[in-house]
Amino acid sequence: MKWTRMEDLSAGSQFDSDLQITYRYASETWLLNSKGERIGSVERWSTSGGGHCKSHSRYEAWVFPSNGEPTHLGVFCENTLKECKGFVLNALGILPA
Repeated sequence: MKWTRMEDLSAGSQFDSDLQITYRYASETWLLNSKGERIGSVERWSTSGGGHCKSHSRYEAWVFPSNGEPTHLGVFCENTLKECKGFVLNALGILPA
């Protein structure tokens, strides 16, 4: 299993109505199994701030089980990329290396 490099897949933007700011898609990394199939991902979204918020990033973590629909693990504003990768591994029942 391995993580791909962070890559820009041009996914657009999202407006956060609570914070009144727009997050722009920045990049994402995929977790691939030994067959090269995507089984997890972490997306990075960033904002230049506005309203009451400073410039920052947030992450969205996903798992892609072979027998079901993709599962959104959540939006993480206070966590690092490494921590979010750990959430994906944990959700898949894999111990971090």
